[in-house]
Amino acid sequence: MNEGTKSRILIVDDDPSMRDSCRQVLVKEPAYSVAVAEDGQSGLKAMEARPADLVFLDLKMPGMNGLDVLDALRRDYPDTVVNVITGYATVESAVDAMKRGAFDFLPKPFTPSELRIVTERALGHLNLQREAKRFQQEKEQLREDVISIVTHQLREPVIVMMQYLQTLRQGYVGELSPLAQEYLLKAEKRAEELLKLSEHWLSFARMDRTKIEAKRMPVPLAPLLAKVTEQIEPLARRKDVALRVSASTSLPKVLADVESLEVVLSNLLSNAVKYNVEGGQVWVTAKVAEGGMEVAVEDSGVGIPEESVPYVFEPFFRVRDPKRQKVHGTGLGLSIARMLVEAQGGTISVKSQLGKGTTFVVRIPLAGGAIDAPGAVSNP
Repeated sequence: MNEGTKSRILIVDDDPSMRDSCRQVLVKEPAYSVAVAEDGQSGLKAMEARPADLVFLDLKMPGMNGLDVLDALRRDYPDTVVNVITGYATVESAVDAMKRGAFDFLPKPFTPSELRIVTERALGHLNLQREAKRFQQEKEQLREDVISIVTHQLREPVIVMMQYLQTLRQGYVGELSPLAQEYLLKAEKRAEELLKLSEHWLSFARMDRTKIEAKRMPVPLAPLLAKVTEQIEPLARRKDVALRVSASTSLPKVLADVESLEVVLSNLLSNAVKYNVEGGQVWVTAKVAEGGMEVAVEDSGVGIPEESVPYVFEPFFRVRDPKRQKVHGTGLGLSIARMLVEAQGGTISVKSQLGKGTTFVVRIPLAGGAIDAPGAVSNP
């Protein structure tokens, strides 16, 4: 077997007989390449020279102890599997090692058969990890390929099509009959819906939870709610829906990515207006409750059938109700809102009754301090 295709095993133990006996057992397997080190420092140097797939690590060694070596291995070689070797008197240390990232432990004394079994189990685990990593990479590549297709082969042609439709409808290539104008306007609106669907899907596909978490910072909620309300106000006026916001400027700051939180609140407020009745109302309230900031968006609209409530956050789900079908949507807005909220350590929930309105509740962590009681915050 080619040396480069063998599983590389490193044995780190200060007992020469233990190192030698383990090596003799394992080298009998053609698929293994075995190296040894007499202490922790030597083991780390051996890893620098040629990283191993599997390390057998003695916990009780002079100088650098096994747990310190384990910490270094988990930090610098996260893909390497570590099995610890321990005497019965140090089983507690073995448990501690497992908590700190060791895969398995082998108590002394052990038989050659036990050594081979533990080795096979560890390398099997490593192969599963590699397969999972390869699958994730393929999944990411597929996602990028689909994003590219949607961006260049769907979105751009739709934009061009809309431009042609607008040119025709505005009479640049000749006067059109009222019926032709009506049909062109309908086609333009459908193309606009397709463009909105592709943009929502791209937002959904490109969402990176890690990046959202990294962008979190203390955010004052009242100014953000005022900004979102101002953006939704023209839509509310056209629908004759009153917006009522109750959010004190003295509320504590939340820990959030401001752009993501704005998208969530904008989505909830616009839905509350679009699915409302003429002359209806939307109430937005913010308060400290149960360890976080609670923002509720309540409307007096058409509501959601009871059987549909559990599915409203699922991608592409749309409520089957004649009153709601008049409003065109992509079925992705609430899915995106949930992902954005959860990426910031928050939760989102919904309560609704058909014909009696809907309430969405978003709970976001506070930027700092502990809550003594709803509405009160104490800082350490």
